[in-house]
Amino acid sequence: MPPPYRLTASSPFACSRTSTPSGPVTLPKDIVWETDNDEPLIGSEKAIRGGTLNVAIGAYPLTFRIMGPNNNDFFASWNQAFTAGFGLVGRHPVTDKFIPIMATHWSIQKDQKTIYFKLDPDAKFSDGHPITADDYVFTWKMMQSKFIVDPFYNSYAERYYQSVDKIDDHTLRIVGTRPSWRPLVDYGGLWPTPAHATVLDKDWVTRTTNQPQIATWNLARFAETLLPLIDEDQQKAIEQARRVAKPTVILSGGETTVTVRGKGRGGRNVEYLLGEAIAVNGARGIWGLAADTDGVDGAEDIAGGLFSPESLLRARAMGRDPKAMLDDNDGHSFFAMLGDSIVTGPTKTNVNDFRATLIAP
Repeated sequence: MPPPYRLTASSPFACSRTSTPSGPVTLPKDIVWETDNDEPLIGSEKAIRGGTLNVAIGAYPLTFRIMGPNNNDFFASWNQAFTAGFGLVGRHPVTDKFIPIMATHWSIQKDQKTIYFKLDPDAKFSDGHPITADDYVFTWKMMQSKFIVDPFYNSYAERYYQSVDKIDDHTLRIVGTRPSWRPLVDYGGLWPTPAHATVLDKDWVTRTTNQPQIATWNLARFAETLLPLIDEDQQKAIEQARRVAKPTVILSGGETTVTVRGKGRGGRNVEYLLGEAIAVNGARGIWGLAADTDGVDGAEDIAGGLFSPESLLRARAMGRDPKAMLDDNDGHSFFAMLGDSIVTGPTKTNVNDFRATLIAP
């Protein structure tokens, strides 16, 4: 099905001019692509990432829309930043160099106003629908629409963008209205609007005032919650999962070693698993499991356990400190109180210890 903006009987884009290519838009034969995945890690490698971020807002939400009336208060700025404020490229906060965000590659042409972008094929909206070039074209057309009742975006679209053109699902051309000494800054901030879920008509403003946004989500670029886990090999595996940006299971085996410091009920697998849960710190989309294949971890008739993004919160709600329990080598008690122990009974086989980490978008 074509995007909804093509289905509107009376054109919603009558308020400003729209440049239409004379023929199919194609890539230049001599195009040279740029990218930059070699900038230093943003923040400390030792930082504990993940968990829950609580943010105060300075005003009651007047609307959930990011265009149209009442879209310029404090909440609207916050809403845009956390739902759609992801440009095609960004700036590294330390080196100030351009880095990929929603686009993996870009190519600035000699006229300093035409830019080609390769979109990340793994980027999705929060409803799971893939983000494609159609969604960027739709944003530009939506900015021009009389139905959004937004003079700022009407003017912005006309002043900054000559055309936004789809080449294929994951290749985009943006042409600015004038040459720029910083074309990526001026024209690379366009965000995608879910064309598959947006019906733009005369009732759009009233219908969407209290309608939550379908947010932009790019696991490959915004997976800062996927932090270093236990060791260098595990970190490499997590980084690989970031690049894949699809549901990924990291499997490992072998027997770990434990430094006994406390007097708790422990074993190799639950020691590892509780340490991983603390390192992950409640990060969204990460689950872990560790167990001994003979059904006995340490001195307990318990094979191991599993954790979810809510495990640490549940333990703290019970008045227990996960870090203190780890220091006391009390992993079995931790998972038992949550009801998350794995009990198989003796399997009469001892292939190896088994560990799995699921990373899901």
